Amino acid sequence: MRYKVAPPARSLDFLRTARTAIPLVPDDKADCCAAIQRATDVDNREQARSYLTFLQALGQ
Repeated sequence: MRYKVAPPARSLDFLRTARTAIPLVPDDKADCCAAIQRATDVDNREQARSYLTFLQALGQ
């Protein structure tokens, strides 16, 4: 699978924080993008989605 999303470069600490904000097993009500926004300084959903996709590509 190929991913075309490349969010702005951030620190490893940021990526760890974003990763821990995402539930391991999301349910129907889980909003992973909102969770990333709450846990980090990402201020819009589109950018949160790009980090979510990036973390998925890393196998996180």
